[in-house]
Amino acid sequence: MCGFVCLWNIDDEALARSMIERIAHRGPDATEVVRGRGAPVIMAHARLAIIGPDDGAQPIWQNQDLLVVNGEIYNHADLRAILGESAFETASDSDAILHLFRSGQLRWISRLDGMFAFVLASRARIIAARDPLGIKPLYLARIGAGLAFASELKAFDGVAVDAIEAIPPGGLFDSRDGPRRWARVPQGAAEPEADLDIEATAAELRLVLEEAVTKWMVADVEGGAAAAEDLRRRRRGQCRSRRRAPRGGPHRLRPP
Repeated sequence: MCGFVCLWNIDDEALARSMIERIAHRGPDATEVVRGRGAPVIMAHARLAIIGPDDGAQPIWQNQDLLVVNGEIYNHADLRAILGESAFETASDSDAILHLFRSGQLRWISRLDGMFAFVLASRARIIAARDPLGIKPLYLARIGAGLAFASELKAFDGVAVDAIEAIPPGGLFDSRDGPRRWARVPQGAAEPEADLDIEATAAELRLVLEEAVTKWMVADVEGGAAAAEDLRRRRRGQCRSRRRAPRGGPHRLRPP
């Protein structure tokens, strides 16, 4: 849970500071306001340190590229191995976003596995994106000829904006290429196949849920590790209870 603000083509550092102060509760560990080098951008970030607490302060720099993130990149360790550990200057999982972008890969954003909202600025381009499920919110407002982004709507309280909108789940705003959807989630309930094996399907669902919980609870701080172990213990207990459930009657998948 972090908070961020980004101003593009709005040369008003005081505005960025006042906006991030309105959502300071999102990140009690550190607050930073940074002006871009050679780019018309000001970024502010309120940090809750979970991964890389010692050197993962934001905004994150790489030459003239600047990044702010709210969320977590679950596969950051794999991305570090692929992109080259030596290129990373921090232990933050968010750093993987910046290096993927700089790699020049097609559909680079689709390599991210996580829950996130971020804004990335280079000299003449700004990109803002949100995870496929929309777990992390992201808002875009137009102020004159400039753009303002924030991770929480409250940041815009008292700010005179011309228009404001939420970037949709799986949405991406690109000042160079325009807005688009980079990810879509299938909608509606699937029809079960006639020969569906309920027990096998339930077992597979348990594995998926356990894997998701494991990814969600990665942390470099004590509280996250303790919560992870507690959640794993409860999940195992739920799974054992399901296995002991009496057979017969209609099959129901209990909510996790």
